[in-house]
Amino acid sequence: METNNEEKPNYFAVIPANIRYDDTICANAKLLYGEITSLCNEKGFCWAGNEYFANLYKTTKNSISRWIRQLKEKDYIKVQIFYKKDSKEIDKRIIAISSKYPIDKIDDTPYQKSQNIPIDKIDDTPYQKSQDPTCKKVKENNKNINNIYNNNIYSRIIEYLNQKTSKNFKSTTQKTKKLIQARLNDNFTIQDFYKVIDTKTNEWINDKVMSKYLRPETLFGTKFESYLNETIQKRCNNNENAFEEYKELERRFANG
Repeated sequence: METNNEEKPNYFAVIPANIRYDDTICANAKLLYGEITSLCNEKGFCWAGNEYFANLYKTTKNSISRWIRQLKEKDYIKVQIFYKKDSKEIDKRIIAISSKYPIDKIDDTPYQKSQNIPIDKIDDTPYQKSQDPTCKKVKENNKNINNIYNNNIYSRIIEYLNQKTSKNFKSTTQKTKKLIQARLNDNFTIQDFYKVIDTKTNEWINDKVMSKYLRPETLFGTKFESYLNETIQKRCNNNENAFEEYKELERRFANG
């Protein structure tokens, strides 16, 4: 079902700095937080379900569940589930902004300023600004800021990998940046990269056969999520498993 334009709230979203710069949650979770605040601004609570958000952002309900879980685990939002009578079947869910970060306590926000004023009468809105030639310059600046932010993430991940493996990979390599960005686009966080590096380094660093695969194209490739869900453990007297994994990796890279 397509999302009706009338379902989209005509209210400003609020994303506090502590959430914007939290490296432990993905970028889309931050965007979803802003959407939740706009709905909370309108009704006090957010009643929208995962299907609504999935249609709005053209993604899956599973992705929405993961973003909400990230926000809930960091105590940025509160979630309450209501079940149908005498049943474990979910009837409805409400989401509220955590009392630690109440949006109605944030002074001088666009939302506060917009009270009792029709949104189409507010000057200096993003739409109004877009009619000005200077908007192109703003977009260019935003693009530059995004590039700086992404380059910082690439650098931090590769520096951590080099530190753990005593190697000297470069964060500026286009192939490496593409691999990292692909995983970020899958909503993995920088902490997920650190965990994968820790897990596989702990497992492979002392293995003459496998240690050469402690590299970006192996760690950050299509098996990233599988590595992320492994348990960190030392590999002892398990040469047969190591050899099998080595052969699998050889086959993968032989096939491109």
